[in-house]
Amino acid sequence: MSIKKRALTLMAVGALLGIPLIGVSAANASAANVGPQGLCFSTAIPADTSSGVFRLKKTLPLKKGPYTGCADAKFALEGRKFYAWCYYTNLQGNLWYYGSEAIDGDKGWVYVGNLTFLSGTLKPCPQA
Repeated sequence: MSIKKRALTLMAVGALLGIPLIGVSAANASAANVGPQGLCFSTAIPADTSSGVFRLKKTLPLKKGPYTGCADAKFALEGRKFYAWCYYTNLQGNLWYYGSEAIDGDKGWVYVGNLTFLSGTLKPCPQA
């Protein structure tokens, strides 16, 4: 059987079974990034509502939303303190904190697994 016939056969079988052979469907591609305010909603949290203090476990980019697929903001360095303004549990059930890096004051989202809790109290983000 020629390559062309094999390809046509595979595409026909895939179409019958509903299996995409190339790429990812639009629904699956964006599902990891969708928040209640839309795709990677804004980092604009109006005010610091918590007194939570964490230490960054590693150097990483702060995120512009509480999903791994959201765009990167500025980098925060390992060992520095991170002042959590509030927290949000995304649609995948992952806990993220919005706040600022201690020395530079850069703001953004950090996944809980990248932080070590030091002290303080924590409240949910007002827009979540």
